[in-house]
Amino acid sequence: MEIKTTLTPQKIAFLRNIGKNPYISDEELVKIIGYRRKGKLTKLRNLLRRAGYISSPYYEIDYGKIMKNNFQIIYALIVFEGRYEYIEEILFLMKNCYRFYPLMEMRYCMCMTSFFVTDEKTFIDTLEYLREKGIIIQYTLFRNNFRWYRRYPEFSYDEDHSLFIPNFENLFEDTEIPNLEYGTYEDPLSFCDLRVLMHLGVRRDSLSEIQRYEYHKFKNSFSYIELSKSYRKLIEKGIA
Repeated sequence: MEIKTTLTPQKIAFLRNIGKNPYISDEELVKIIGYRRKGKLTKLRNLLRRAGYISSPYYEIDYGKIMKNNFQIIYALIVFEGRYEYIEEILFLMKNCYRFYPLMEMRYCMCMTSFFVTDEKTFIDTLEYLREKGIIIQYTLFRNNFRWYRRYPEFSYDEDHSLFIPNFENLFEDTEIPNLEYGTYEDPLSFCDLRVLMHLGVRRDSLSEIQRYEYHKFKNSFSYIELSKSYRKLIEKGIA
C-alpha cells in the first residue's frame, strides 16, 4: 500500500534534527518540535518510517578500534561465467568476504564483493588461483582505508525555495573535511560487545530483537541489561 505524506513543519523539524544527530533524545525532539507528549512523537516517527523517509539507523563501524593488526577493506569487481550462487559460495569460503552484490549481466556475469584484508599478498594470490582455475575470468580491486562520510538531504517548507537553487559561489575554495581515518585499538571487547556489534553492522539495533535472535539462533543467553551496557559502550567509544 502506497503511503503519501505532506512534509509539515513538525515533520521537517524531526527529519532535520535526526539527520544532524541520530542519537538525539525524545525529550529534546519533543521540545524542538513543540509537542507536549511523547506519544505524538512516536506517531510521527512511525508515519515517517512507513512513508519511507527514515529507516533503521546505519552504524559506521570503526574497525580500527577493534583490531590490533593492520587491515584494509578491498572491494573487488569480479567477472565470471556460471551461476551467482556458485561464485558466492566460493568467495565466502575465503572467510574474509562479507558482502556480495550481483551486478547486471552483459556478456559475462559480474559481482561486486567486499573483503576484510590483513595480508594483501595472500588475498591477491587466492584470487589469482581462482582465475587460473577458470572459476573467475578477471577482477579489479578498489582499496578503501577510510570511513564513509554521509550527508543527509535537506528538507524545506513549501514556500522556502532557496534550497532548490544551486549555489555556484566559492565552488573551488578549500573546504574542511572531517577526519575519516579509522581509530586505533584501545581495549578488548567482551563476547557480548562483539555480538551486539555484529547486529549493529547489519542495521539490527533493537536490543529485544537482538536478545531473541541470539538465543534462538545461537543459544546465547544475554540479559537486556548486558546488551544495553554493551550498546552504550560501543556508542560512547565511537566504535559504532
